[in-house]
Order: sequence, then structure tokens, then C-alpha cells
Amino acid sequence: MTFTTDERNVSLLKGEAYFDVTHQSNRPFTVAGNVSTTRVVGTRFLVKVMPDEEKVTVLKGLVQVNSQHQQALLHPNEQVQTTPVGLSPIQTQIDNREAAWLNGHLAYHDQTLSQVVKELDRYIPGWVVVTGDNLKGYRISGRFNIAQPQNALDTLAYTLPVNVAHIGPWLTVIRPK
Repeated sequence: MTFTTDERNVSLLKGEAYFDVTHQSNRPFTVAGNVSTTRVVGTRFLVKVMPDEEKVTVLKGLVQVNSQHQQALLHPNEQVQTTPVGLSPIQTQIDNREAAWLNGHLAYHDQTLSQVVKELDRYIPGWVVVTGDNLKGYRISGRFNIAQPQNALDTLAYTLPVNVAHIGPWLTVIRPK
């Protein structure tokens, strides 16, 4: 993070962050991910950095996203994904699930078990591993409390044909029943 009289810069190496930024034309605010740079024009927005892509979602205002000599200007309720090869088309049908974590929940609609576990893993100490390739594709819809991630795992075990085993304090394994 670098804040000077001329600029405000943040580097986000991984994870997800929410920014509520006041526009200052003489002091731009930028967020650098691994493959993109987001420049704020005065807004509230989310940046999510994952190993294979980054996602920028605008809740209010405008942001400019640059990646691989491409540029996108995002308005409220728009989102763009970036990869090492460039920007995706702008998505304009963003729902409130993207920002649900700001209110203490994770929300999913027709996501794979693998995707859900990847998100839950951020809130559970150690690692959560899904064994069995056929399990990873199970489709999940639901809403889970971030403060009680173990309850989410218990719900998965109750509603899917899986067992959730805790192997010591740092490893959780989800496997077929």
C-alpha cells in the first residue's frame, strides 16, 4: 500500500477486498492485482484475486479496469473478469450474491461443490479437500453464515451423499459416503 500526496495505490495479491473510495482527481486510487489494474473514478467496488483470474465488480460509481492492453469502464452492477490473456466481456446482470460476504454470508446458486468449498476454505482453518471427481461437480444452492463455516460443512454432509471428516485441526476431507 502506498499513499502519497499524489497517489493512492493498493496491491491485492490474493483474496477479495471491498473498497469505498472518495474521488480525488489530483490523487488517483488504484488497485493492482496479478494481471490487472483498477483505477477508481469514485466508487464502491469489489476486487477478487484468484490463482487463475481476477474479478472486479462495481456496486456504485465508475471504475476503469486495465489488463493486457485492454480497458473497460465499469458502471454500477457491472463486472469484468481478467486472466493473463485479457478482459472478459462486461457482465451486466450482477446479483447481490457477489457482495453477500459484506453482510456476513456466502450465497450460491447452482454452483459446483468444488466452487463452494473453494470459497468456504477461506473461512476454515487449514485446508478443505474434496476427494472423488464425481463429487466436485455436485450443484449447490444455498446461503451460509461466514461466522459459522462449520455449519456450512454440516449442511453439505446432511444434504449430499458425502462425509465430512476432520483430520486434526488443519485438514477437512469431504469424501463420498
